[in-house]
Amino acid sequence: MVTANERKLDRNQAVYIVHMSANRWLSVRLEFLGGLMILGSAIFSVCGTVRLLVCVEADRWASECRL
Repeated sequence: MVTANERKLDRNQAVYIVHMSANRWLSVRLEFLGGLMILGSAIFSVCGTVRLLVCVEADRWASECRL
């Protein structure tokens, strides 16, 4: 009876370790992808702002040259 319980406990611990390892690996990958998404959106935001400022300055320069 004791050996059967020990085998069941060992099996349970082995499955638990694999389960926790898979969960941790998934967590790391999701955090990495989330960080990449935030980095990408920040880069696009900065590039869009710079482009908008360049267009505004170009319009201002064009209107001054017409005078």
